Amino acid sequence: MSFHVLRETAFQYWAQLDCPTSLKLYLLGKADQWAEVLAAKAKPEHFNDLYPESYARANAAVTFLKKNPDVPGSNKEQRRAACLSSWKAGEASCYHANERLSRFLVSPLSGDAPAVFLRRVRLRLLEWLGTGPTDEQLQKAARHGPGTTFSSQVAAPTAADKYDEKITLTSGACWYLANIVGTKWGAIMASNYRTTLDDSLVVVAGNRFTTVPKTALTDRGIAIEGSLNIYFQLAVGSCLRRMLRRNTGWDLNTCASIHREVAKRASFDGSFATIDLSNASDSLCRNLVRVLFRGTRWLSIFEDLRSTKTEVDGKWHLLEKFSSMGNGYTFELETCIFAAICSVCLELKGESGVLGHDLFVFGDDIIVPTGCAQIVVDTLRWCGFETNSSKTFVTGSFRESCGGDFFKGHPVRGFYLKDTLSYGTQKIYTVHNGASQALDNCGVDSPWFLEWIRRHHLPERLRSVGGPRRLGDSVLHGLQQTWKWKDGIRWVKVVRWSKPITVKWSYFSIDARLACRVTGHGHTFGIDCRGVRPVVQTEWVSDS
Repeated sequence: MSFHVLRETAFQYWAQLDCPTSLKLYLLGKADQWAEVLAAKAKPEHFNDLYPESYARANAAVTFLKKNPDVPGSNKEQRRAACLSSWKAGEASCYHANERLSRFLVSPLSGDAPAVFLRRVRLRLLEWLGTGPTDEQLQKAARHGPGTTFSSQVAAPTAADKYDEKITLTSGACWYLANIVGTKWGAIMASNYRTTLDDSLVVVAGNRFTTVPKTALTDRGIAIEGSLNIYFQLAVGSCLRRMLRRNTGWDLNTCASIHREVAKRASFDGSFATIDLSNASDSLCRNLVRVLFRGTRWLSIFEDLRSTKTEVDGKWHLLEKFSSMGNGYTFELETCIFAAICSVCLELKGESGVLGHDLFVFGDDIIVPTGCAQIVVDTLRWCGFETNSSKTFVTGSFRESCGGDFFKGHPVRGFYLKDTLSYGTQKIYTVHNGASQALDNCGVDSPWFLEWIRRHHLPERLRSVGGPRRLGDSVLHGLQQTWKWKDGIRWVKVVRWSKPITVKWSYFSIDARLACRVTGHGHTFGIDCRGVRPVVQTEWVSDS
């Protein structure tokens, strides 16, 4: 879209919010000072507890363009440079943490206070996770993920592409080739063999650094792993989830909603603090994992499947971190480690330290009793992690966790306009519905901005397709839904915006096709890739 459209949309939205912060941003935008617009912040401590809507309006104003790459002052090179700088800072932090923890690799975890503490954390992890999964458990849980791999030649590879491409793996993962012997993937690898193993597989030194959008000012760094590595890394992540759920009852598949409920309550009564870590995945150092999992099968598997090096701009770097974002088990591993550290800290303060009772951890989103927050922050810092001060809340009436922002029990999360606005597309429904929720949070009774969006960015036939929020962006929230009865079923009118792109089976080998069908990928006519084909058509869906 032209920036003129984005600019005018932002001006209308800020005018609707009608608060000092939105007026400030409006004037900065009129003066084309967009860098200042992106740098603006709304700090909850500056707002009165009695009027949560006042903070909601200010926050909605500053978040609107915060993650939009089309705003002047945001460019791809600068975002990548900022991300790479953060990655290097994470490596430096891990280096110092590795040095600090190295003595515990050669001495028993007893004696001084840090050693005793690490021993208790290690025992807690053993209690929760056991010593490690069996080969059979790994084989059953192994799978291809939705992302790309080190050797992928297409932008959005399907599972069939991954079965057909030459296997890539690190030298440490070579033992896991035995786990695909007897499978169709193994048969494909064997069929590619002609004279040397190079015909069937490629051993790579590690993973490859790349970035994905995060905000208008910086990207998020991820690492692209070898196909065999990520196949079994995802299995390890699944096994960690299963063991944590079985032994603690804490389910990482559903606990995000619990975090939001606890954060909402804590914003009202101050009983819990919400803690967020900066650059968490890039700060998990090698020696911390080795100390906490020493002597277990877990550590052997982690080490085999991790990448020890990362390729950045054509150069290989030996990693100080244990695993990167992009590794299939990083999220689960960091969750377990953070939870165990926090659990022991809580016990030292007289709390139970039980997940789901007085401790809640989902990745680097951590919730602990307010009185224990300082010891948790200090201990995590000693282990090599830094808290994100702008997203950590111990005092006051604001808490945030897992996408839920609350001020004195009132939802105050703003809407982020991340995408390009194109006339008559789903993105218009997305901005309409996102703004609708944000304006509801702000206490706006007559949101004329929504009418402006519909009138200026949608054709007439798409302006009145209303419905409830549970139908997502197939309807416009806040408008009366169109429905009819047929055969005793209530049908609701919605807009269908896309169709999956199906890649025909004829493009793949017979073994790849069979491998996909055996593992549950694809359908009769082919396999759907991650992309979609845009369509705009209204249809009726069952609402009974």
